Amino acid sequence: MEKALVARGLPRPPSGALAAWLEDALTEPALAGLCVELRELLQLHYRYRFDPTGLAEPEKQLLAQKVNSLLKTLSRI
Repeated sequence: MEKALVARGLPRPPSGALAAWLEDALTEPALAGLCVELRELLQLHYRYRFDPTGLAEPEKQLLAQKVNSLLKTLSRI
């Protein structure tokens, strides 16, 4: 996801928090309709990375599906 957004001209600052960067990216008019999806992905990502219990296997699969779907959407807009 990060590479796809950087390719759209939305670089992430070197020390910038992921959540703040995504909120900034959502100010791009073409991405405005993806707010819900990006925020859901962010929450799953944070749970996957930082929650001691992580994600259950079905949630990992959901995360992967959502990322793939959003990448396809980004390639079309």
